[in-house]
Amino acid sequence: MTKEVHAPGGKIVGPSSQVMMIPSSVFGGLLAALAASGDGVTGVTFGVSVTLAAVAVVSAILGWRRAKSVEALSPFLLWSSADYPFSQLDPDRRRLLVRQMFGREPVTAENAELVRFLIRRKRRRATALMPSLLAMFLILAALAIAAGYPGWGLLGAVFLLAVLVTATQYEKRREDRVLRLTDEANLDKE
Repeated sequence: MTKEVHAPGGKIVGPSSQVMMIPSSVFGGLLAALAASGDGVTGVTFGVSVTLAAVAVVSAILGWRRAKSVEALSPFLLWSSADYPFSQLDPDRRRLLVRQMFGREPVTAENAELVRFLIRRKRRRATALMPSLLAMFLILAALAIAAGYPGWGLLGAVFLLAVLVTATQYEKRREDRVLRLTDEANLDKE
């Protein structure tokens, strides 16, 4: 497998996660508007819910366009993607690369450049998914406000955001450690 085959994002088969967030945001926005238009809900609640839903849809569209422009679309169904980076490798090499990417085994000199490429690719795709995650948070908040539970909506959004930030920082530290190991493997090779 060469870097050129899968450079920068490659083509994906089927819809991307980013494009699937657009109809999900529209559907969530319609549900929020429907829930907010019910009995006992004030006009302010309706306005806030619909505004949050509209911002979510715009965020989803902009996120998809941005990911497409930088070739960082993430496949909706990972296993059916022609862009899957390990499809050309035998199962043993695939397992070894994954173990090296996650820091479970030392990075070998012959895999150092490929591991570095795969980590950078993973980071680019994760960054491209952020607007879609923002759209999801906004739709959840709009639905919670429309349903009359703004406190629960805020609590849920804060909890999800805390989990996302914690997981992202954990992944970044692990990937930085593996990237340092790839630098050491490259130095050993020279």
